[in-house]
Amino acid sequence: MCQDLFLQGNILLIDGSSVVTINRLSGVTVLIGGSANHTGYVEGTGSDIRFYSPTSILHLNRTHILVIDQSNHCIRIISLITKISFPFAGLCQRSGDDNGPFLSSKLGNPRAAVMQPDQSSVWFTDNLRKIKQLDFSNATIVTYAELSFEIYDLTFHPDSSILYLSFTNGLGYMADGNLTILMSGDGHIDGRFELVSFGQQLPSIEFITPKLILVADYSNNVYRIIDFTYNTTSTICLASPQIRTGSVDDCRLSEPTGSLLLAQEKKILVTSHGFMGTIFYRYVSTGKRWPASKIME
Repeated sequence: MCQDLFLQGNILLIDGSSVVTINRLSGVTVLIGGSANHTGYVEGTGSDIRFYSPTSILHLNRTHILVIDQSNHCIRIISLITKISFPFAGLCQRSGDDNGPFLSSKLGNPRAAVMQPDQSSVWFTDNLRKIKQLDFSNATIVTYAELSFEIYDLTFHPDSSILYLSFTNGLGYMADGNLTILMSGDGHIDGRFELVSFGQQLPSIEFITPKLILVADYSNNVYRIIDFTYNTTSTICLASPQIRTGSVDDCRLSEPTGSLLLAQEKKILVTSHGFMGTIFYRYVSTGKRWPASKIME
């Protein structure tokens, strides 16, 4: 999920095996490419395109987006003007682990991706445990790190080039090729970092401020707040098969998957089991009143 830079006020997101743009005010949804209910591999235009488990979208520029097509083992590009798709990196439908030029490399189940702040490259996860880099300067793919656990999401710190990541039951960051684990443990425990535990799948992490991260704790059916001012973690909403809006203390969520910060509006869009909601928040310097207000449909 990301803001649509081509259509102001819209959000780009994955719907099944399609990519759509949704107007946040009217709710009008327009297909960019693919089919929500049909998978495969077809390059084409709009509804003729076929994806197979697309997992991530990011802007290459204002008019073109990259789509991580996980089960086709490649990264594809779509024009938001013409809605035509092309291969961008990896040999689609050919799984492997070969680096090199974009279109002759082989990828294996790429999943999460993030643009480097200076727009010089894209960082993505590949073959479950590797972090790779799409280097635009020489149009090649290189491996940055290989870890001993499955990686779920990547994001850059808003004030630095440090790459943060979520993995099985934990969070950490990479600096100069070295991993620092911030917290790790299987379960659902809030509090001080050394005591914190998470569910196995953490599909989304996003900085809300330089001192706060929002984590989608899919396996525990909640969102978690990581507060670096106090080195503590807290929970938004309660786990439930029935989604319910309301205050952050008694709302209900099921299988949260993503988030998108709308900083100027003091809102965060969240997705949970086919539901899109909004967290309205206030942040004060003490950090003690975050999260606040409501999660609403």
